[in-house]
Amino acid sequence: MLLLGLAMVLSLVGVDTAAARAADPQPFSRSPAPTYQMTLVARQCEKYSDIMSNRARNDIQESLQDLGKDSVYSAGQPISPEIEEPNDPACKPLNGWQFTLGGSFTKNGTYSTVTGTAGDAGPTATVPELDPSGSPTGGDLQGATTITLNSQEAGLLQARALWVQGGTPDDPLMTKKFGKGTFGFGALRCSVDNLNGDNVEDAMLPPDARHLYCYAYYVNPEPGYGTLTIRKKISPGGSYQQTFPFASNATYNSNGQFDLAVNGSDTAETSFTRATSDAFGGPYTFDEQTPDGWTLSGISCSATNPSGTVTSTWTTSGTRASVTLGDNDHVTCVYTNAPPRDPGLRIDKVALGKDRGYFRYDVRKTGSPDKTVAARTAKEGVAVTATGDDLSSLPAGDYTITETLDTSPAGFWQLDHVLCDGKQQPLVNGDSVKLTLKTNDQRQCTFVNRFRPRGEILLHLVTEGGTAQGGFLGHPAADTAPDHWRRQQATTTQSDKPALAHGDPSGGLQLKTFELLTLSPLATKEGSWRLVSFRCDIGHWRRASRGAVDVTLAEDAPLGDCTATYRFVRSTTVDVVKVAKGHRPKPVVVDIRCTNGSAGRTVLEPGATTARLPKPLYLMKPAKCSVRETATGARPGSKVRTSTRLANNGSQKPLKLPGTFIALPNGRAYTVTVTNRYRGHPSPVCRTTGSPIC
Repeated sequence: MLLLGLAMVLSLVGVDTAAARAADPQPFSRSPAPTYQMTLVARQCEKYSDIMSNRARNDIQESLQDLGKDSVYSAGQPISPEIEEPNDPACKPLNGWQFTLGGSFTKNGTYSTVTGTAGDAGPTATVPELDPSGSPTGGDLQGATTITLNSQEAGLLQARALWVQGGTPDDPLMTKKFGKGTFGFGALRCSVDNLNGDNVEDAMLPPDARHLYCYAYYVNPEPGYGTLTIRKKISPGGSYQQTFPFASNATYNSNGQFDLAVNGSDTAETSFTRATSDAFGGPYTFDEQTPDGWTLSGISCSATNPSGTVTSTWTTSGTRASVTLGDNDHVTCVYTNAPPRDPGLRIDKVALGKDRGYFRYDVRKTGSPDKTVAARTAKEGVAVTATGDDLSSLPAGDYTITETLDTSPAGFWQLDHVLCDGKQQPLVNGDSVKLTLKTNDQRQCTFVNRFRPRGEILLHLVTEGGTAQGGFLGHPAADTAPDHWRRQQATTTQSDKPALAHGDPSGGLQLKTFELLTLSPLATKEGSWRLVSFRCDIGHWRRASRGAVDVTLAEDAPLGDCTATYRFVRSTTVDVVKVAKGHRPKPVVVDIRCTNGSAGRTVLEPGATTARLPKPLYLMKPAKCSVRETATGARPGSKVRTSTRLANNGSQKPLKLPGTFIALPNGRAYTVTVTNRYRGHPSPVCRTTGSPIC
């Protein structure tokens, strides 16, 4: 009895007990994590020429014919409807199309496809048009689908490893749904990746964005097509180092030329998947630009077709083959060349890693005067014949050929290997080879050197107002092959303190122009990152777009040092404060819910005068918030007068409960203050469930 009486006394004076608290409403704050969205758009066109090309015109492009106007995008400029729609006016929305996301990619037959599938998107229909923050613009997009990235996809986005393709990996043209030959691939561009014209693009996060656009273009109907293979063969067989240029209307390279580079072997080849000659409008031609001293022995063509019936035809004349390509045919043309056979000794020079270099060769034989020749290279991989003293009538005997290397402040040359008459020769002292000449010999040696550049680009990340992880992507401006891209990440540990990026090597770069992109740190619910600047303090550089720079490494400036600076932009906050004046026996409860998914509850316990949300709610986009008082805590029969004020960055206005207001983004601070005034006799505070006063 004594213990029971003590418990009743404690409840009357308002002492908290665990049993009482368990039944009380619980305060909470819940704000969703920031989301990243992607809108994927599909378009169908009548002709390939209706489609604007991607920025790089080269043979990575996977369309069956070349595309139309050159790209109007600059490096690092995000894909957007404002640019796509007016520059591809003849193309129409394509509904029902699918896209696939993955963690990497591969070449799967004719088209590139993603691997490590992370998810899919589609079918395309009509969706609201969104701005870079993901907010509706008020317009609609037909032939599109918008997805919110799931945790796996968002992780790949953060790792800069999220790839997108049109169609599915096993059916990139969606023939199972639309039928074979209905659509032919035209182009795909996504986020800030619109470089190469293949069927995969990198979904990178540009500065100041949480929403990305991808556009895919298809030709309806798909023309018939076949494959053209051009093969180089050197006879007699052996090891050779030589580049053979071809002028051709089958290549998409802007100079109308492609190269076959024989590298330490006697063969090389490349293939083109192209529309039939009927669709193309004529035959495909391949004209070898035979290097000096080499002889084109002949051209032979053959063809196959899975059906057994070949419809392609061809003619050859001199250095040129002309192929009329039939549907589903695979035509192979073999160009056979013989190496130089000048009288005496011929020395050729091939430079790798750098275009220009000067190299001297001393040809020595005991008892005979030394001979000296020299070669000045002009283009990487293209052989140049050394000139100087006459080497055509050397007497028989044993010779030593010694190379003197060019010098450069931006790196150093290294003798890689020497090939004589198709055979690799052992090096002597790292700079010489020994050679035996017989009477009336015809010998040819190629010295292959590789430049080891000292070029380096250092990248730094600065974050103002917090710490974060950001990324960088770089590649040679004239070399867009994905395996030559370099990716780095930097993590800051202190506000305003630069952090050096790490990842793929930053050194050993050739003296070329590099495109560099800064990739934004990911947002948190507390705020996002806004790019302040991306600039270089060392090296020759220019700004390509808001999030991209071009850095040119040169003899006088082999080092680049660039910094991306981001500033933390706090999310809008919403707080709910509850104030009570007077006596009430129960908790007061105020609930708030916002259309972005944020929600919270403020609970003012009996005996307390002020309470607020455990944490403010965070908003990145405009949201409508609804506030209502769900419990006054008053004793039955008591009078409660409620007043509510909405404060926003210093301004205030009344708000009637239940009520709503629009919270705008960009770091605003909203506070809803709900004040209750209670009238009536003071009451004991209710604390214990089952107490007669509750």
